[in-house]
Amino acid sequence: MFRGAKAGTERVEFQVRKVTRYLVTEWHSYDGEEGGGGAGSHGHGEFDGASAAFKVASALADVKHKELGWEEGDPRIQGPDDGLVVEERKFYDDLHAKQRSEMPQDRA
Repeated sequence: MFRGAKAGTERVEFQVRKVTRYLVTEWHSYDGEEGGGGAGSHGHGEFDGASAAFKVASALADVKHKELGWEEGDPRIQGPDDGLVVEERKFYDDLHAKQRSEMPQDRA
């Protein structure tokens, strides 16, 4: 008997499944004194669906607008809606739902 198998085991199966996640990241750059400057990024979370990720990223962009005192629409700050249209978000949400529905159920 092989390691980890129980008596009477007739079949063992390993599967690989594609997993789609949506990461919310913030990227920023700044000008330093005397020509110096830099850039950086950090994550704000991982989400199963595009809608949740877009809601979080949009809320973060709104908060950053207020924090920096920049007017709404200032091109120095970009929210997620500036790069991906609503139809594309719906496409990714529908795709994710389809993938979940096609996943095999537990074989308990």
